[in-house]
Amino acid sequence: MSRHEGGESFDTIHNAWVEGYRGVAPLSDDILDEALTFRLARQIVRLGWLHGRRDSLYAADYRHIAIAAACRLARQFLDK
Repeated sequence: MSRHEGGESFDTIHNAWVEGYRGVAPLSDDILDEALTFRLARQIVRLGWLHGRRDSLYAADYRHIAIAAACRLARQFLDK
């Protein structure tokens, strides 16, 4: 899901993931409330991964998107 973070389709994809997961196993709202924490952690890890490959074309093309997503999630996390 992280590749869709901040995109127009993210809510649809996230809701489908929750519905699909709940069709297989329990997923409480308390656990789901922590999804933002894990999404932010994932973006921070992604920034580290990109930094380790900062000379690659992929990192050059994607780092602006990853930084924007991490900043957006950090703002949401801090506003919680």
